[in-house]
Amino acid sequence: MKKCLLLLLCWSLVACASGPGKQQTSAASRAQWAFKNAQYADAIRYYKQALLDTQDNTATLRYQLGLARSNYFLSRYEKALYWALLDQPEWLQLDKLEPGLVAPLQVEQLKPQQQAALGKLLLAARAHMQLGHASEAQRYAQRLLDVFPRQAIPLQILRDEPLLLNAYLVLGVALDYQQQHAQAQVVYRQALKHFLGHLKLKNNLALSLLFDHQAGQAVALLLPVYEAGISTPRIRNTLAMALQQQGQTERAWQVVHEDLTEQQFQQNQQLLKQLEGSK
Repeated sequence: MKKCLLLLLCWSLVACASGPGKQQTSAASRAQWAFKNAQYADAIRYYKQALLDTQDNTATLRYQLGLARSNYFLSRYEKALYWALLDQPEWLQLDKLEPGLVAPLQVEQLKPQQQAALGKLLLAARAHMQLGHASEAQRYAQRLLDVFPRQAIPLQILRDEPLLLNAYLVLGVALDYQQQHAQAQVVYRQALKHFLGHLKLKNNLALSLLFDHQAGQAVALLLPVYEAGISTPRIRNTLAMALQQQGQTERAWQVVHEDLTEQQFQQNQQLLKQLEGSK
């Protein structure tokens, strides 16, 4: 079930139909095209060349972020972590300030250099999570939330900000992984105040409630989504597991029969039995 949560952290990529045009032949342009088309090994090669070709600090951070992301999607998490933490600005380093004494950025909109630096911090949190370092992932995700200028950004922009959304997601997963379910639920509920009705957040909150043996609350959270016809396969699976935990096996099968085989459904039942045994 923890693996199901971790799968929520994957990013979606937009596919391109053709390669970079004749006028876009720089290493940076080739790297960006390769990354968008999931050609991560090529992206790594071109990002490294772009690093050699630039002396611009912002561009350097962006290319390092590209290298971190590309290695991440190739499951090279140690290398992703290396590039994510390389040349980290002093204001982001975890050992520079005591917890609780980190001042958020006082800006109305993130500058490209700040956005790239925060993107690298998020990648560090994700890589740590994939490596099983939940406490480190928690620290990095919390640092991003601490410095993100939430109060200075209009709500309509805030809702579209992937850095902040993903920081909440990583932090919640890291807390659940450490069986700190009540704290994870606080994080998800706080995030839902900013990202109203966000389905990934709702699903993660429901999973956290399920881990915490609160199937009734999980059902109450996801059933309206399902009945409104806007659910995803992941949400239907979580709802079905919550219904199974309540003993509503037939109802659970009705929810997921188009998404799961009977064997997969039975496997979910076995997972729930293990969860019940951990009380």
